[in-house]
Amino acid sequence: MSEAPTTGSERGGWKLPAPAALLLVLLLPTLLYLPALRNDFTWDDRIAAMGRDGDWVRPEVEELQAPWTYFALPYWPPRNIGDDKLYRPVTVLSFALRHALFGHAPLPGHLLNLVLHLLAILLVFRFLRALSCSDTSSLLAALVFGMHAIHSEVVAGIVGRSELLAFDAGLLAILLAFRAMDQRSPAARTRWLGLASLALFCGFASKENALAFVAFLPLACRAHCWRNSSDLPGSGDEGSPPAADASRVLPWRHWLPVVLVPALVFLVLRQEALSGSRGNPITWLENPWAGLSPLVRIPSALIAWAWALFLTVAPVSLAVDHGPASLPTVAGPGDPLFWVAALIAAGLAWIVWLSVRHRRRAPLLFLAVACWFGFSFVTSNIPFAVNLVLAERSYFVPSLALSLLVAWASEHLPVRRQVPAFALTALFAWIGINAFMICQRVPVWKDNRTLATSEVVNRPDSVRMRIVASHYALLDGRTQEAAHDLEAALVHAPSLGRLLHDYGWVLEKLDRTQGAIAAYEAGLRGRIDDPRWTLRLHSKLAQALGSLSRIDEALEHVVQALRIHALYLDEDPGLRAFVRRCAERPDVSTRTHRTALQLLDIAARPPR
Repeated sequence: MSEAPTTGSERGGWKLPAPAALLLVLLLPTLLYLPALRNDFTWDDRIAAMGRDGDWVRPEVEELQAPWTYFALPYWPPRNIGDDKLYRPVTVLSFALRHALFGHAPLPGHLLNLVLHLLAILLVFRFLRALSCSDTSSLLAALVFGMHAIHSEVVAGIVGRSELLAFDAGLLAILLAFRAMDQRSPAARTRWLGLASLALFCGFASKENALAFVAFLPLACRAHCWRNSSDLPGSGDEGSPPAADASRVLPWRHWLPVVLVPALVFLVLRQEALSGSRGNPITWLENPWAGLSPLVRIPSALIAWAWALFLTVAPVSLAVDHGPASLPTVAGPGDPLFWVAALIAAGLAWIVWLSVRHRRRAPLLFLAVACWFGFSFVTSNIPFAVNLVLAERSYFVPSLALSLLVAWASEHLPVRRQVPAFALTALFAWIGINAFMICQRVPVWKDNRTLATSEVVNRPDSVRMRIVASHYALLDGRTQEAAHDLEAALVHAPSLGRLLHDYGWVLEKLDRTQGAIAAYEAGLRGRIDDPRWTLRLHSKLAQALGSLSRIDEALEHVVQALRIHALYLDEDPGLRAFVRRCAERPDVSTRTHRTALQLLDIAARPPR
């Protein structure tokens, strides 16, 4: 009998015992993420996972409903003007179950995220083993996935649950599809394919990005066939599953119902649940490229996409907000960055072409490219604008590409011992850097105050973080520091209405009323993506003018606010009290007095 070929990892003499090594692979991320169990509800956690954020209440989370109820509800509850077009019923149901069992305690939510992350690591290991990778290659790939620092936001923040559930369900669906391919009985094969389809639906209903599994699952199954064919390198590796019978390769007509039926059911349910949602406009603060020409948006997005690829390989500069000032905006074809973006596009296209050309000879590389490009393209701002320039949590699934790349590399290392030794040194240096980054990032998500103050230091050009940090500085009585944060933000967004509103408010607290009035007026002339900020600017400006006894001008701004929203005096008690004081002042003209009374009369009328 001829000797079975061996992979590079085994030629180098560094094969690991699988059970003990797998426990170590799971133990390392567990130790690094244990501090996350002390974190509170942070950022979107409060309304999404806890069910309450100030006066914004989410009854479907605070009170457990029948499971099917969640499939008729949007992800975010409506608030004031408009609401979001997100649909994640399985994720919301998981939040409601946690709340029903543990109330407002955050620890169980963080613990479940950690368990789901460990499950994801196990699924990555099983996925690589099913692709005929050796124990060592699969363990190294699983270790890379578990230790990837770009996952820190998903694991440390409870709302990262959607990414974890979508990934686990999608990878489970692939493994179930692999099992179906190994069945000789048509009935057994149908049962396994049905379970795969159900798992896919759960993934779609956890986060919309999982729809990319519609394409990735069949590609993974083709790669499974290529890898398990006896004429391919690595198919006879020691410790690998036996080669698959080519007669059991399922035709495309069998795969289409598996992926399309759950996708169509999900899309129909989503359309029904969101039929009354208008959707919030994408604001400049979220994505400055949203309203720009494709000649500006696409090159800018290509540069951001290349940066995301770098972070997938080397996550050394992580942040909560990669906002307007963090990444460059390409001005157009005359901008040198436009041609940099063109080179990036050519390079990325070459990578895709190369992987497709060698898909049979290097199925793992083909899957790695398909995974990263397939799952990240939709959120890259290239096909259309999304509500964030770059979100690290969106690269949880695409980071599987790096694990596939590591598995491929460990199988193709040269025979010389020094090469595997060098590769191992580089790999464990990468793991050490990622461990350090995780230790840095997890405490950032302790609470909103810590998040804001830490990220202002980490990313001082983040307009969003400067605004949030200024709010906490005001709460702590550090008004001058709040003004400093907002002035630093104004350097990057000098015409942003929301920012000028907050700056004027802080100037009022510093008794700089004239400066506040100038800020409010500039805000009304500036960029306003949401009409709520127009109302608030008119309200603040009216009250600031009133404090200087410029009553007629002040009431004119009240009139302007009511023209936008007739019932705004009912929603702004401060402005209503100001109008009442104007009506009661003895030193105003008869005309002004009459105007104030008319405004109060309008507010007192019942809505039609």
